[in-house]
Amino acid sequence: MIPNYKVGRLPARNAEEAHHIVEKITKWNGSSELLRKVAVVGGAPFRTPLYIGELITVDAINRNYFNGIRPLKLFKTNGLISKENLTRILKGNFGILYHIGHGNGKSIILEKSALNASDLLRLPACRNLPIVISISCTNGAFDPFLLGSNLSFGEAVLLSNASGIAYIGGSRANFGIPTTYLEKGRLKILRENYMAEMLSNVLKWYSKGVKRLGDIVSEAMKDYFLHNDFCDLINNHTFFGFVLLGDPALRIPDRPKGDARSVPEGEIEVSEGYTDADYFFTLTKGGTIPVEVAKEEVRLCLNANSSVKIVDCFNDSLENSFAGKTFNLSFERPSLYLIRSEAEDGKEDWLYLASAYIVDVSYDHNTKGWHVSRWKSIKKAIENLSKGIVFVHGGKYEDSLNIDSDEIYLIGKENVFIGKMENEANLLIKGTSCVLANLHVIGGSKMAIGIESSTTRIFNCSVTGGKGRGIYSKFSYIYVENSTVRGFDEGIFLVNSLCTCLNNRIEGARKGIHLIEGFSEMALNIFTNNTYGVYVEGDFGCALFYNNFSFNEKGVYLVRSNYNIIAMNNFIGNERHASFENCRTNLWMSNYWDNWIGLKHKIYVPKVIIGRIAIVPWINFDLSPAKEPYSLENYKTML
Repeated sequence: MIPNYKVGRLPARNAEEAHHIVEKITKWNGSSELLRKVAVVGGAPFRTPLYIGELITVDAINRNYFNGIRPLKLFKTNGLISKENLTRILKGNFGILYHIGHGNGKSIILEKSALNASDLLRLPACRNLPIVISISCTNGAFDPFLLGSNLSFGEAVLLSNASGIAYIGGSRANFGIPTTYLEKGRLKILRENYMAEMLSNVLKWYSKGVKRLGDIVSEAMKDYFLHNDFCDLINNHTFFGFVLLGDPALRIPDRPKGDARSVPEGEIEVSEGYTDADYFFTLTKGGTIPVEVAKEEVRLCLNANSSVKIVDCFNDSLENSFAGKTFNLSFERPSLYLIRSEAEDGKEDWLYLASAYIVDVSYDHNTKGWHVSRWKSIKKAIENLSKGIVFVHGGKYEDSLNIDSDEIYLIGKENVFIGKMENEANLLIKGTSCVLANLHVIGGSKMAIGIESSTTRIFNCSVTGGKGRGIYSKFSYIYVENSTVRGFDEGIFLVNSLCTCLNNRIEGARKGIHLIEGFSEMALNIFTNNTYGVYVEGDFGCALFYNNFSFNEKGVYLVRSNYNIIAMNNFIGNERHASFENCRTNLWMSNYWDNWIGLKHKIYVPKVIIGRIAIVPWINFDLSPAKEPYSLENYKTML
């Protein structure tokens, strides 16, 4: 796996193209001065508040890979990422172009446009050309004919009269979201992953002054091999899909030199404590962010003079920019904000905070910010908000709530009780992309929570008591994590919906989770003391992994439902662990069954699951039952 040869591919399909590439390489006007001109390009390729493209390129700057220079940033947040600006870089007079974003083999896809291979072939000739380094998918293909194309973007870089002297990236689909953590709002990158890590390695060895392009690429591959687990198939895919299109013997001039400067750091006064970062970010390893009161001043102190940029992540807009060391800030909209502090050499510190409307039952007309940023009623706060965050202090709030707006984040601090049993429903959600967190929702006469929109996420909630349904969703996607649903005829009832349930406890219901005609993933949940733990009706392709079914009348029951996977679950103390009606093609695999005969006798025999098709008795098998119950705690790192 250690590369013994330095390989670069030159995409010549005929003698004319071969002559063009050789002449382009021999006439390249590489110099230390040229390498002082670096451009980094990135935006928000996965539409998250992390601005992944900008984050990865800033990480390279923060790692001192470009010491002595200040890279030009073509970012979404500064409004410079565009086809016109990227074309200007590729026309020449830049030494390095580092791009993190999407591609399709023939184009670099930007936020609102795309730069195509055909655009590169029209550029005027230039000898001062960059090394192009890009994570864009398939753009490094050296065999585009296998992908239904006659020319890849990377090949066009070399065949163009300008564009670049080499292309470094991936020849197939690439992966590269970094592992991040938020420490009191400050974003920390724990590591780059997959192709982003490989390209970061390229820049690391480039910054060390390695003399030839092939040696830089070779050292990057060695680094990747030594620091990754190749049991992970994506690591294999990355390693073998990584490519240099260009001359591996190309001599790289001396790199610019400069002192390593520190990344600026800021501290912000916290008025309302901290809340869980997972409510806002789906791609981090957790952490916390500070909560501030909307429209009220807070103080930001930096350890050095810096340029500061404030980005409203919900509205995807640059709110303000200024320079200095100490600031009084006010955030007009309840939203998630990113404060970016930039040093003279382009290094950046990223600090996130939640600006929120605050609700407390103790507030009255004498409270500062009364009915401006502070409210006594959750209902009134939501009615005055088109999008944003409502942060609720402990207390009983008996109003029935309707959330009609999109992107409402309703987050409790502690002991927040919503609704009363006399209400028909205590929380109805019709807006898309809403979040409920740290709430105790009481069951109403029909349901506790009703969802009639796409994409609702529920964290750390307790849904208890009442009649009918705990959580009801129709034609929606819902995500439920670390929550408890107790009581009800149907704890979670999903009709034509997609659902992900992780690490929940569902108990005391007639049907713990009832699925009709949808698709669900369930892992690390506890189903106990229900009539049915999970009742699946007409669904297909559901996945149940590492759940615990205990002391239910029936653990899992499938009706007219096929292509489901029930694997590595515990079935303990149920009157009947599992059964099915009119199902033919479900997979039962490696579950623990406390009544499996193989636990008593040291003989191999599959576990039999008894059901029926029409009136005919039928059986399924778990061919490899587990001999010991699974410890769910050992698998929670998968979350």
